Amino acid sequence: MVFEKKKLQDYAQAFIMYEIAAHGIDPRKSLDGTTFRIEELEGYKYSEYDTFRKKKQDGQPYVEKIMEALSITNLADYHHRYNIPKILNKKDPQAFEKGLDGLFEGQDDQKSFEEIMVAIGGSFDVLGFIFFLKDCEKYLPIRSRLFNERFRLLGLDSDLEGNCTWSKYSEYMNWMKEIHGYLAKNVNSKITLIDTHSFVWILPYLDQYLKQKVQLVEHKSFGKGTVVGFKNDLIRIKFGKTERTFEREAAFRDGFVKFISIDFSEVKTGFHVLNDIEKEVVEALLQVISEKRGTITYLELSNMTNSKPDPHTKLPKMLDNINRLCDVIGLPYISAMVINKKGGLPGPGFRELCVNTFGYDKSLKTQEIFDSEMKKIANCSEWGRLASYLNLRVQHFERNKADKQPMNSSVLQPENPEQKFTVPTIESMITPPPEYLKDNIHVFSVDSPTPFRLEVDVLNYGFGEKYLGKTYKGLQSGSQKFKSNGTDYLVWFPKISADGVTAASSSGWINVIADDGNTITEKLSSGGYLKKIVITDSIRLVFAQFPPQKPYLFVGVFVPDYEHSTETIHKFNKVANVADFSGAAPQIHYFKKDDEADEKLISELKAEDLTGAPEMFQYNGIAKEKPPKVEIAGRMSPPRDRQIAINALCHAQFCCEYDKNHPTFLRRNSGKPYTEPHHLVPMAFSDDFDVSLDVEENIVSLCSNCHNQIHYGQGADELLRKLFSERQEALKSVGIDITLDQLLKYYQ
Repeated sequence: MVFEKKKLQDYAQAFIMYEIAAHGIDPRKSLDGTTFRIEELEGYKYSEYDTFRKKKQDGQPYVEKIMEALSITNLADYHHRYNIPKILNKKDPQAFEKGLDGLFEGQDDQKSFEEIMVAIGGSFDVLGFIFFLKDCEKYLPIRSRLFNERFRLLGLDSDLEGNCTWSKYSEYMNWMKEIHGYLAKNVNSKITLIDTHSFVWILPYLDQYLKQKVQLVEHKSFGKGTVVGFKNDLIRIKFGKTERTFEREAAFRDGFVKFISIDFSEVKTGFHVLNDIEKEVVEALLQVISEKRGTITYLELSNMTNSKPDPHTKLPKMLDNINRLCDVIGLPYISAMVINKKGGLPGPGFRELCVNTFGYDKSLKTQEIFDSEMKKIANCSEWGRLASYLNLRVQHFERNKADKQPMNSSVLQPENPEQKFTVPTIESMITPPPEYLKDNIHVFSVDSPTPFRLEVDVLNYGFGEKYLGKTYKGLQSGSQKFKSNGTDYLVWFPKISADGVTAASSSGWINVIADDGNTITEKLSSGGYLKKIVITDSIRLVFAQFPPQKPYLFVGVFVPDYEHSTETIHKFNKVANVADFSGAAPQIHYFKKDDEADEKLISELKAEDLTGAPEMFQYNGIAKEKPPKVEIAGRMSPPRDRQIAINALCHAQFCCEYDKNHPTFLRRNSGKPYTEPHHLVPMAFSDDFDVSLDVEENIVSLCSNCHNQIHYGQGADELLRKLFSERQEALKSVGIDITLDQLLKYYQ
């Protein structure tokens, strides 16, 4: 085997886990519905092949079928596809036709390869695509530079780029067949060569998947956790502050570990993803194309975006990233449109890029190269794919749309330099705003959050002139504060950190949202003081962006937690899951206090028949693992175990533990004295502890008067001091280590 078997094994395992997590399908059992077969992902390869095979029967000349197929594929580089008519006009078009006829009519494949290569030049990806169309069970497309990168991930230092020969293509196919053999044996015997091509294509994403440091999962017994690492056949997951190791394949196969937070959008673009600012730049460039403006300066492009990246430092780097994406999905380098005001040409790296990557003659002037690249941009009718890949307000966009105009297949006719190319309008590429983006007021709910692509969409379409007092064009900035009926509201857009230690934006803010979604903390990556930031009493309507650059989603209404905020970290607590802005004034559906869960427990015990309760219960002094939170009274809270509460009352022999002489009455349904269970360390603060607070050692039995005094009366500190002094050692025995001062703060 030319590849490192261990690496191939790891990537195959990652693919299996990925499909189970992303599509709910185990590819070892079925390939239908996997990345390989979904049309919008990698399944389009089957469609392109089938479309060509059907046309093969209609008597149309092979050269016309091939040129038409090349015009709508991204399996061959756009620059090479675009240049074929020009090359043929300079060479011998009949030689190309002869080579194609020989290939599809039974001539020796090597001879056909060499004839076609002479006719169109050493374009490896075009030749590979043509041979793929001849027989997909024998040949595959190839993008030499990109496949070099992928083979290196498997431990093979290949040299496909610049070596367009029959022997090198044969070597490439032998490598792909070796991978195919492994996948067919170890994953699914029905995996085809086309599926193998798709597997290799998504290797860089699977590589990121294997290296993922933080990934939310859910375990049947331990609840939500984060993956902290993979090693060999093991997966290690952190639940709270406890790490546990599982056999990786069995964990996912048996379903007691499942992923609940993964962004699989990267597969669409072959692992290359742009951030929000870069997406704004792309949208602006598409607008320029639609308006047939030709070129735009760096400063003008920056000003067309909301973020306005620095035109001298940041924008050129962004354009380079955008170019790489264009290369991956088979489009011209769009950055050729962006020019310096002085000189009217792109930056100094443009010429170097074109000479080294596109093979331009070094003797050509920069102006000549620029004119050629601009013509490619104008002639390209596939910019809708770029908008579609980036979800720029685009409806579902299939690769074989009928409105895509194929290349001129009449290659025998000389190219007309005066030809006016049809440029698609921005409206044809980017649909009008979705239904949710209307200039009215909405109801925001955590249970059914509307995805907003940009902050400005939330502000203008979610709140609009009615609350913010500004129109769409006048409101382009981020967080906004407004007042309604005397109450201050702040619309906040935190970008959530992927790992809790790395800032998600260049501003340096590290925003972390708890697994249960009930708290958000913010701090600076520098660890500096937050003196410039004032935590106001404003109610925060929070629309968070989760990594990597997903849409903004409503995650709730939050208020500052002064008690647990410091000069270096701010904490905010959720107070509502629903904010209604559809009426004359905002309506926030606030949570009831966490005490509501305790009241529910007490209510249940009132109806409980305690006749069979044990006469005595002894503490066992064993810490208990925290169970997953459940929804109680409209919010996620730690569950209360009714039997544990009964055990605690039995331990106190149904007496008030503040004063056993306090009067009470007998329960109607059991004859036991009536007392109420109370968690001494409140359950609302369970996130501050590594163990469960719902244990007998933390539950005191109180008469109704004392219980209400602790919650609502004066002098509660006196009760707490006495109860704590008697329980401190018992609390420590079950892992609840707390001081009296901490306890008193919880009740303030």
